[in-house]
Amino acid sequence: MRLTASSIVSAAAVLLAGLAGFVGREAWAQAAASAGMAPTTTAPTTTAPAPAPTPDQLMATAQQLLRTGDRAGAIASLRSAVALDPTHGSAGLLITTLHQDDRIEEAYAIGDRYRREGPRNPRALFRFGWVLAFTGEIARAEALYRDLVVLDQGGIYEAWGNGELSYLARARGEPALAVEHMRRAVAAKPDDVVSRVGLAQMMINAGAGANAGADLSAVREAVPLLEAELAKNPAAVGYGGMPAPIVLGWAYRLLGDDAAAAKWFATLEAARAAGAWAREPARELAFLAVSGRRDEALQLAARTPHILLYGAPDPHDRMFDSLVGAPEYEALLQRSRSKVDAERKRLGWGAL
Repeated sequence: MRLTASSIVSAAAVLLAGLAGFVGREAWAQAAASAGMAPTTTAPTTTAPAPAPTPDQLMATAQQLLRTGDRAGAIASLRSAVALDPTHGSAGLLITTLHQDDRIEEAYAIGDRYRREGPRNPRALFRFGWVLAFTGEIARAEALYRDLVVLDQGGIYEAWGNGELSYLARARGEPALAVEHMRRAVAAKPDDVVSRVGLAQMMINAGAGANAGADLSAVREAVPLLEAELAKNPAAVGYGGMPAPIVLGWAYRLLGDDAAAAKWFATLEAARAAGAWAREPARELAFLAVSGRRDEALQLAARTPHILLYGAPDPHDRMFDSLVGAPEYEALLQRSRSKVDAERKRLGWGAL
């Protein structure tokens, strides 16, 4: 380009105008072009939108909110996760959380929809089985778990479905069948700690339910299983979240070895003091009952609003034998039955 005095003056005028802000972007480009200069443009600054959270992230958020007590926020996060992916495991946690929050109608509606319409979601069905069992629909829960064992063959819910069938068998007073279902759970997933400890639980329960002086071979068989488990994993738990040291201490008490029992109960207390296990009413009640602290157990029973009648305790859960007949314990069971009947009434079902 050949510069002349007039073009130099024109370009300088445009530069000053642009710097001073007296002309807009288009005027600047036109003036620069007339002066023989290439137009200059500045790309607008933009911020990329944050990626939408995934179902896994939403579920992790919900779990954190549950830990901090924001249950409404947790439920909203779980609903968002399920909306994104109905097959995601967050559906199961949503069902459980709604049930725990006494929103039984919502929990039932979600679970029943998965049962009738799908999509395939073993975790949602597993948790829906809890809702059915906790509201006294034992036959329907059992049918669901039998289907789940087939649906998730080779998966963790084949094991856990058998585990729940074991609990249902125990609740009906069939301890041998309860042990058999738990053996199937272990066979389905030999690496599942919950099922292995659960098998020991059911074996001990069967032995504890025998008449005085009967063979306690099932209890003796369970002891080395639990000791081996705890040697590998001191924080091992069984079904119902029952810490393995409670179960092992109970076994030793049944066998008359109070010193060994005391050792395992002390192990549990030390672990809880370090924050390894939270104090939950049903598990705490079981611990106090089997460790010989009956008065403390009855005090806890008197101040506990209710407990789940399916799981811990049920009429055939021998961990609570020392409390049966005590007014405080019987009143707790009655409060729990009343809660179940109230839930059934809201769902349009008859009383138990």
